[in-house]
Amino acid sequence: MKFRIAAWLGLSWQEMKGFVLTLLAMTLVLALPYVIASGQENPAYDKAADEAVLDSLLMVMQVAKPIMPEEERETALSEAVAANAIKPFNPNELDVVAWVNLGLKPYLAERAVKYRAKVGPFRAKRDLLKVYGFPEWLYQRLEPFILLPETAPAETAKTDRPLEKTVEPAADHHAPAAYGFKESRPLRKQPQKFDLNTADTTQLMALKGIGATIAGRIIKFRDALGGFHSLEQLNEVYAITPEALASLATYTELSPDTHKKIAINTADVETLKKHPYIDSKLAEVLVNYRKQHGAYKNASDLQKIRILTPEKLGKILPYLEF
Repeated sequence: MKFRIAAWLGLSWQEMKGFVLTLLAMTLVLALPYVIASGQENPAYDKAADEAVLDSLLMVMQVAKPIMPEEERETALSEAVAANAIKPFNPNELDVVAWVNLGLKPYLAERAVKYRAKVGPFRAKRDLLKVYGFPEWLYQRLEPFILLPETAPAETAKTDRPLEKTVEPAADHHAPAAYGFKESRPLRKQPQKFDLNTADTTQLMALKGIGATIAGRIIKFRDALGGFHSLEQLNEVYAITPEALASLATYTELSPDTHKKIAINTADVETLKKHPYIDSKLAEVLVNYRKQHGAYKNASDLQKIRILTPEKLGKILPYLEF
């Protein structure tokens, strides 16, 4: 039978014996805890014994640190305060040590000093109770010795001197105020009108709304043009403000024919393209057209140049001389 099982499992006889022994050992190992547990007795839980141990520990703790009722603790502190032979005191003059000597705990003593420093001095006896945690029983014990009134006094004026009547100075009938005019500083002298094409930065900066930067830009643009032929050209100055334009329109003027002109029939490309209204391409076209068709006689000849729009022609024409 054994040989049939071994043959069925495909094992030799020796391998079969080893397999059986391994199986028995595993069975014993798995069953061992249950065998041991069944051989031991499980004693019943004794609650009374544990309670007795806890009670004994509680008694030891009470002996080591007895719990004092609140009344007894206050009485003990009161007696300690009385032993210090309390004398009348002003709570606004006490430091931390003095408060502790009166029976206040150190942290409460510090709190009382900080309260006085932040909120202000104590003005009445019961102000002490405004300190958070100040014991009522200690206040009752100290109250007869506090050198403060029962209630806070009403606020009085900051000065006991009677208000002095303000003496008005005698009216000066010659002063401007006597006639309803407000006294003020003398007005800045208004600038006189000046020629914009000959003005310097100092004259420009005297106008309202014009600083050094704007004045410098006006002069630079004017010199590049060869002078303004119209005040409307000021609108082309970079970042000029409406206030500056208003001042310039009021206090500047242009004398006739004070701007420079370019001789269109003799100027070369380099000369023409220096003008802000004439770029390099237009300068080359103007010179080449002149070379092909002869000298320009008037503005009508310039109208034949296709890239020169009427708007562009209107801007450069005042600066051209035929």
